[in-house]
Amino acid sequence: MSASAQVEEAPPPGPRPRRPLSGRSLVSAVGINYVGVALLAGTGFFLTPYMLHVLGRSRFGILLLATAIFSYGSLLDFGLGISVMKLIADRSDDDDPTHARKIISTVMPVYAAIGVAIVVVGIAASPFVAGAFHVRPAEHQIFEDCYWISMIGVGLTFPLSVFTAVITGHRDFLLQNRFVIAYALCTALGTVIVLALGYGVVAVAAIDFVISVGQFAIKMLVVGRKYGVVFSPRYAERAILRQLLGFAGWIFVINVAAMLIFETDLVVVGALLGPAAVAAYQVALSPNTVLRQFGEQFNVVALTGASALQARRQGAAIKRLFLGSTHAATVLMLPFVIVVAAWGSDFIRLWVGSRFRGSDTALVCLTIAMVEVGVQGTAAQIIVAHSKHKIIAIATACEAVANLALSIVLGTQFGITGVAVGTVIPTTVTAFVVALPYASRITGTRARELAAGIGLPALEAIAIVGVLRALRPALAFHSMPLLLAASAALFLAFVGVNLLVLSGERATYRSMVRGRVWGLR
Repeated sequence: MSASAQVEEAPPPGPRPRRPLSGRSLVSAVGINYVGVALLAGTGFFLTPYMLHVLGRSRFGILLLATAIFSYGSLLDFGLGISVMKLIADRSDDDDPTHARKIISTVMPVYAAIGVAIVVVGIAASPFVAGAFHVRPAEHQIFEDCYWISMIGVGLTFPLSVFTAVITGHRDFLLQNRFVIAYALCTALGTVIVLALGYGVVAVAAIDFVISVGQFAIKMLVVGRKYGVVFSPRYAERAILRQLLGFAGWIFVINVAAMLIFETDLVVVGALLGPAAVAAYQVALSPNTVLRQFGEQFNVVALTGASALQARRQGAAIKRLFLGSTHAATVLMLPFVIVVAAWGSDFIRLWVGSRFRGSDTALVCLTIAMVEVGVQGTAAQIIVAHSKHKIIAIATACEAVANLALSIVLGTQFGITGVAVGTVIPTTVTAFVVALPYASRITGTRARELAAGIGLPALEAIAIVGVLRALRPALAFHSMPLLLAASAALFLAFVGVNLLVLSGERATYRSMVRGRVWGLR
């Protein structure tokens, strides 16, 4: 072998070994992730009324429909993304990138083939899609343009989740959130610019396409440089593919079910009620999409942390992770239910106008559902980390079927409120009948230990909602800044009491408040 070949074969230095996730680093990791969520929430909060004003309800709904159709393309991941993240997390303490390089080189051809398949299927379906969603003939061309842009964008950037899995598998949440923040800011800025210049909904779709492709290219280069994880056909191994597929099968079922639960509602509303109703439902759904992302920040941390702890058979640490993360998620998410239950109609009126007041009941229902999803999130990830994810897959699949059936039946009778109710009912069953009890069983957690972390904050929230609704005539809000200030004060008071005073982990949370949220290494 020549000297140049030897240099080529030598693996570059890998990342430094990482210690298993501690309570403090859990808080730090989630805190870092919340920075990205805050940017996404902020840009979505300001863009939604602006886009509704400039584009109108119908064309805004067209853009949402075109995007929602191809969000189903992520199902063709077949569970490989989460499987890659878990396998890399299992070996994240190693300083040799060879294992991760083999994984990436094995799955990349699969992802490329899937991307091509998405485009082929999208082309075949394109003549029939506009008619399925009651798009007016005058807007058919606009819908088709957005459809084609979304289709090609998803096909090109489909392998992006592989490189995201490498970053999160190494628990480098700061790097991942730099990408999240950059994407949110660039998309928001680009959208405002093209709309201010007089361009329409097609230009908005094109901007998102350009930014998504650019993010994919940059992330691929950064992962190769920082971790030494690059694609090369000579590293591909059939044994690794078999290992990935063996784990990914049930993850794929979970992904399909999750997509049906969270992404089908817009399609159901569009099919039953048309694009204008899609815009009304999006007003209720948009804040809860952010809330779902807010809760999911515990999930990726819990999965990678629990996988590393499970590989070392540290059962006591996993139990502490389960209880601490579930309690923290409950406390951090319940204030959102309090706000929308007490002041939801005022929020919608001040945000997008009185014509969307009919969305307030759907907003409350969806917020309850998303809080339940967040509360059970760590439980589901710990079950997956123990390779016991078959039970979660079956439960989530049943939830998805029930969600779809109830949304259609109730949506036909009660409009967008019925669709929202069709989401919250099966979500409640999955969270409190399956996920939380099963995770308690495999971690050795007593029911009263879990109930202490969830039940007391929930009772406090119910009492606060009752008081605020009784005082509602005296608490009418006439400006969004005042409403947001009141909501922020309520959030800080609720979280402060439950985490810094009543929590058994209050020392950890207090250290975060003292400025150590950036201490994750």
